[in-house]
Amino acid sequence: MIPTSDDPEVRSQRAVALLSNGSYHVTITSAYGGYSTWRDLDVTRWREDTTRDHWGQLCYVRDLGEGSAWTIADESAFEFHPGFVEFRRQHGDLEVQVAVCVVPDADAEIRLLTLINHGDRQREIELTSYAEVCLNDRRADQAHPAFAKLFLETEFDPHSDALLARRRPRGVKENPVWAVHTSTASGPTSEIEYETDRMRFLGRGRTTANPVAFDLGSHLSRTTGLVLDPILSLRRRVSLVAGMTTRIAYVTGAADTREIAIGIAQRFREFEVIDQAFADAKARSQIELLELGLTADESALFNRLATTVIFTNPERRDLDAVAANRLGQPRLWPYAISGDLPIVLVRVTAIEDETVVRHLIQWRMYTRRRGLKLDLVILDERTGEPAERLQKELQTGVASEIFGKPGGVFFLTAEKVSPDDLVLLRAVARAVLGGDRGSLSEQIEPL
Repeated sequence: MIPTSDDPEVRSQRAVALLSNGSYHVTITSAYGGYSTWRDLDVTRWREDTTRDHWGQLCYVRDLGEGSAWTIADESAFEFHPGFVEFRRQHGDLEVQVAVCVVPDADAEIRLLTLINHGDRQREIELTSYAEVCLNDRRADQAHPAFAKLFLETEFDPHSDALLARRRPRGVKENPVWAVHTSTASGPTSEIEYETDRMRFLGRGRTTANPVAFDLGSHLSRTTGLVLDPILSLRRRVSLVAGMTTRIAYVTGAADTREIAIGIAQRFREFEVIDQAFADAKARSQIELLELGLTADESALFNRLATTVIFTNPERRDLDAVAANRLGQPRLWPYAISGDLPIVLVRVTAIEDETVVRHLIQWRMYTRRRGLKLDLVILDERTGEPAERLQKELQTGVASEIFGKPGGVFFLTAEKVSPDDLVLLRAVARAVLGGDRGSLSEQIEPL
């Protein structure tokens, strides 16, 4: 059994980082879970799960000498930096560092592993990636996952050591979309192995915690084509003499054509290019923070609030309203709120709450650039001129383009919302903020 963390305390402290170049987005958790999206399509499959954090692109590490195997998520330290995130794990004398970024000028992400052998003996290390490929709208994939998988086909390109997945169009108005997954190493490795059949990787009745791919003497089957349940998995073996350091990079991307997908794989075969991508991601993030008028601490705060949108947290919700509510989603429609997206509600009861609103507008613009879909609902419980003034400020401010639109900012006054609908709004919101409870950081930091 490959260890994974199901500790409730660990789950409650889950953190999220949002990485993006504007079109390709990576949401990665402190447990190395999460998902990648491109143009509103999920590149890798993901489901919200408050009990486990096992969806996303996994990376298995196996010491062939000891026979032990673990994932990057296990007992790893997580650190967020502008433009990238880092994981660190010490397993005996083996240190594993992982850095993750989104390439600023290509629709791709890079997961760069650095292995350091601090021991006095040679080690044989096997690295295996794993991700369920989706290339579909999330709601459509959730509604009919088995049907959606029928339109995916995979192949391996030996010239670039890359796995490719294509979603075939279902009609004349659709175009195919491609995903690419490749790997490169800074030193000698074994011949690359690959797998695109989930059943062959996991085995009957098994999960990602104990896949058959890690049974003694097992190898990836190199299966491609019209598999029923497609994945992207690459395996490399490296030798580390005492004191040696080596690097292996996994690159995943999405494209409109096979040629562009192959181009992504070929571009990131050299570590000079990979190192430059990380430098560019850091520089781009710093420029973006300047454009939004944010500090690095505010960016970290915004990521913490985003965690509440991605994973339901009872401590952020209005549980009294949840218990009292008797209405359903259709009652949101008269307010132009669909209810299809997560809702963050901010109550304005005093002038101090206006500062929270302005901070949340910044947060919404920040998260929107990173592909996070939600509706920010501002409920002004005051009457008269203060509410009108705040509404006018929002309509003409930085969020004017998304004001009153799906995935944007909505402004309501309590006097125009029925009491039952007010309960509904508080009940469905994943986070209820404001209400004269201090600054945004004071309301978020306690968690």
